[in-house]
This record gives sequence, C-alpha cells and structure tokens, in this order.
Amino acid sequence: MKRIKTTKEAFNKDLAALLDKFDVFAPSTKQGKLDYLNITDPEDITWTDDLPYKSPKETVFPRVEEIMRFTKDDVVPTANVKPVLLLGAKPCDIESFDVFDGVFTSEKGLYIDPFYKERRDKMLIIGSGCAAKKPGCFCDERGYDMTFSDKCDAFVALDGDDMYIDLITDRAEGLFSGSDCPPREVNKAPETTLKIDAHENDIFTTMPWEDWAMSCIGCGTCTYVCPTCHCFDIRDADDKGEVTRCRLWDSCMYSNFTLHAGGTNPRTTQAARYRQRVMHKYVYLRDNIGITACTGCGRCIRLCPGGINIHDTVKDIMGRTGKK
Repeated sequence: MKRIKTTKEAFNKDLAALLDKFDVFAPSTKQGKLDYLNITDPEDITWTDDLPYKSPKETVFPRVEEIMRFTKDDVVPTANVKPVLLLGAKPCDIESFDVFDGVFTSEKGLYIDPFYKERRDKMLIIGSGCAAKKPGCFCDERGYDMTFSDKCDAFVALDGDDMYIDLITDRAEGLFSGSDCPPREVNKAPETTLKIDAHENDIFTTMPWEDWAMSCIGCGTCTYVCPTCHCFDIRDADDKGEVTRCRLWDSCMYSNFTLHAGGTNPRTTQAARYRQRVMHKYVYLRDNIGITACTGCGRCIRLCPGGINIHDTVKDIMGRTGKK
C-alpha cells in the first residue's frame, strides 16, 4: 500500500479536475445538517470527525431509481449512469458495501442485480477515519477499526493543511498528486464481540420482542438511515401512455410491507416487524450469505423517536442465549 503526502489546496485542485468524469459525493453541510451530498465545488466538502446523519448507500442504491420505460412502440432501458466518486466515507459506511455486494452481486445471493452492479462497478471510494466514537456507535464491537479501512480504493487522513492519501487499489493511482512518504501503520482490527450465534429457532419465539418494540411507532427512520438496509418496492407510473418503472426504497417496519393481495398480513404487530429487522440483520443474512448486516454506525439509535436500541436488543439476546 503506497502513501503520498499532499496539501488540501492541491487535493482540491486535483478533485476539481475529476468533477467532469465523476459524480462526486462527500460529507457536506446543508441547512445545518451534515450529509453525503453531490458536490460541484471541492470547497463545499465538510472535513469533520462527525458522521453524516444518513449513510452513502444512495450513491449505488438511489431512493427512487428509474429501471425502464415502456413506450407505445418499445421498451427503453435506463440510461447509463455516470461513475461515482464517494469521498470521505467513514469505515462503518465502507463496510456496508460488503452487505450490498453480498446481496446484489454475490454468488451466494439469489441473483445479480444489473442496476446495482453497474453503479458499483463504476464507483470509487475514498475513505476517511473517525477520531472518536459517536453517541450510539458500536463499530468496535462489530470488529471494525474506526480509524481506517482497506475496503476502499484510497484513504485520506488530514493533519492541518496537509493530507496523507493511502493508495489501496490500482484504480486510485494517478487521481491525486503528491510526494511519496512512509506507509501507514495499520492497527489490528478489534475483535467482534456483538453477534448472535444462536439458531433462529432458539430466539424467534422465546425472546421478549413485544417489550423491545413497545415504543416503536413504525416510522421506518431506522431503515432509511441504515447503511445496510436494502428493501425495495417496484412501481409503475403512467404518464399519457408512457409507463415508467421505478425501484424505490421500502421498509420492513411498515405495516403494509408484508400485506398480501388477498388481505393477509403475516406480520400484524410492530413486535413482529422489529423481530424481522433484528433477525434479518443478525441471523438470516448471516446464515444465507455469511454477513451480518450491521456496521455499528449507531444511526438507528440516535434517530429513533421511540428510543429503540438494536445494540441493547442484541446484547440481551446474547445474554439470554448464553453468549454474553
């Protein structure tokens, strides 16, 4: 892994030259809120230790994505997307792409999603570390180093006006200028201590799901800000005879998410829906593709209006099943 040293001014100059080639998304402050936003000026980047309130999954999994259009005479596929440069992604958010890759492109998954795969193949990720844990964060318990990740193309560290860039993949070579410097000393990743080892049958009906979900109002905020949630719906919209088919985000926390056409709903309570959320992340995906779909970013904890805490739920399950 090669490391170069540059300045923020030189970095911004190099980045400005990339704006025509990439849609650049980076932490930026808008109306007092830090988010991953599409920037057109490097000066709009907010270099901070804070974690954006939403995840960057929209860069490859848009909230509303046109899949195809049906005209009177033809089926028109979606237009080719522009490559994305995701800049300043925190390690917990970088880890989340493993989940999306496992679900949408892995041989362990049910199929390869061409819409996701096109965006992901064209994407470059440049990470940036955290200096301190945020309220609700538990990335260390999930086995992640908050200061660094090598699951990206490059990684940036700031020291005043100086910037150090670790070039991790060949795709990052030549993007930014700088002088060679000694390589980074990589810390050993912490041990994963927050996980569910129990079988589905041991916890599906035996845990106090009603107590844990008592204050849930079914707003879906947790799923929308989560970097690994990927449920979606498909809808068609007719405009004067031309039909557009779109994929759009959905949430397992909504009462209509499992509503059948015949009127049956197998998850009639918020307790059942919260159980699905926890089991999907910590049990089902673990069993199906070998990945736990939680990076410990803490967004769902910080933003839940009902005070639901998935960390406490998982810890309680671990204690009740003998895995403390």
